[in-house]
Amino acid sequence: SIKILVVALVLTFAQCGYDQNLAQTFSRLSYASHCAKLNVENWNCTICKTYPYIQHPTYFTTDPTTTDFAGFIGIDSRLDAIVLVFRGTRNRDQWGKDFKTLKVKYSLCDNCYVHQGFYEAYLEVRPTVLELVKKYHEVYQKSSIQYLINVNSVTGHSLGAALATHAVADLTKEGYSIGEFYSLGSPRVGGAE
Repeated sequence: SIKILVVALVLTFAQCGYDQNLAQTFSRLSYASHCAKLNVENWNCTICKTYPYIQHPTYFTTDPTTTDFAGFIGIDSRLDAIVLVFRGTRNRDQWGKDFKTLKVKYSLCDNCYVHQGFYEAYLEVRPTVLELVKKYHEVYQKSSIQYLINVNSVTGHSLGAALATHAVADLTKEGYSIGEFYSLGSPRVGGAE
């Protein structure tokens, strides 16, 4: 029975391969999430110009005068995917969430606990994210979140990676199929007890 388990694990990891080009793409998109709203929505910031495949981007944020958790969603014409990208830590209020390290019960699984600050941050941006994902799926007719950047795809760096991790679990629970998820420089989001 041990041999069967080893084969199953090898097959599982073979399906979850690392793609250097995709990682570089998601790294660029994560970097672009730090650009100003107007630059993201016009896709004309310096980093945006190095990856011209994003169409119809929509910038989202929570209250910009306080926490300002943000990112964007758009269509990646090269990947033929809806991409969802979360911005990393940017201001003092976000650092406050980063350092809110108490473990809290996680509603998506039994005996799971998550970092309180990251979870609270995701819950702040969640209604907007769910609304945008639904809208993009309806308008652009994508059957799965292929890369939680082909929400079909999802990515983020640092705090953005923690938010992306929560988004992947949440969107999966909501019935979306995630194709690719790249977490760049992610802190630990949670675990068992």
